[in-house]
Amino acid sequence: MTWIHMAWIQELRKEELAQRLAVLGEDNAGGIAELRARFRDFVRAHPDDEQLRRWKTSHKTAPLTNATTTHAPPTNVEPPTLAYAAPRAIDQIRKWNCHFQGKDLPGFVERIGELRRAYRISDEDLLLGLPELLRGTTLNWFRNREDDWDTWEDFIRDLRNAYEPPFHQALLQDRISARRQRPREPIQEYVTDLQTMFHRLGTATPEQVLDRALLNMTAEYQMRIKPSHIRTLDDLVRAGKRIEMCQQRWATDAQQQRPTRPIHRTATACADMPFDRDTCCWRCKQPGHTRRGCTAPRKIFCSYCGTDGTTYRECACARPGNEQRAGAQNGVARPNA
Repeated sequence: MTWIHMAWIQELRKEELAQRLAVLGEDNAGGIAELRARFRDFVRAHPDDEQLRRWKTSHKTAPLTNATTTHAPPTNVEPPTLAYAAPRAIDQIRKWNCHFQGKDLPGFVERIGELRRAYRISDEDLLLGLPELLRGTTLNWFRNREDDWDTWEDFIRDLRNAYEPPFHQALLQDRISARRQRPREPIQEYVTDLQTMFHRLGTATPEQVLDRALLNMTAEYQMRIKPSHIRTLDDLVRAGKRIEMCQQRWATDAQQQRPTRPIHRTATACADMPFDRDTCCWRCKQPGHTRRGCTAPRKIFCSYCGTDGTTYRECACARPGNEQRAGAQNGVARPNA
């Protein structure tokens, strides 16, 4: 018995399936999934049927004859078909540049759902365009099972069974419980990420999402936001943005009010400058600041005359009372002391 590849059946429209089932003497009532399944069953049961071989080879919707038909259509006129609709749809699917390689299945399913609604791509065309959506091992998986699906929902069900990790829902709930707002993370990013995980979980109410968002905020936000004033996630985001605006303003004001550090001249630049004990620092010998606020390295010099390498106590400079060291120690205030 000869085996017939049945991928071409996926390209047939509902009208074509109904017409060909009538020619074969089969029931042609029902939806497209039922018609396609019935047609496949007939092909499996009659793999050597010549009529089926001609249909598979032609890849066209040719005028079909029926023994019970009284008025056969003219042989030179073909009924209108949608032969070019599927290629255009598949070309559009290719331009999406959206691929699944075995990771992030929820993200892939969400993105395909958004694109199919935006471009109004039918389930049939999506099934035909699967080679443009799958890559790597997932494409091999598709090739081995491409005759198993009559609807897009059937494909998604088997795709989840194949690539969704075990206990996916329980693991996602654990991730939601552990998802806490990170330090300095904007409230909008935190809430959006939490909403995305709840959306993929698919079983939470808006109240549950809000409660989890309030519970997992940082302590700073929890202290400043009153739960009794928050009824929706939008309320929470607005309150959080006000806090962030205040934080930014405080940081800006603190930056503007921060005292500027004195500019210290290098030893080389100050080497030739005369020492003035009234304007120069008694710690580093540089002008422009006093010893109390000095942050420069301490330098050994006489704070009275500016002589390097000696201290006020040991310097023999001509300051009042230096002739009698004992008198200087007891009666003269020492700046460096």
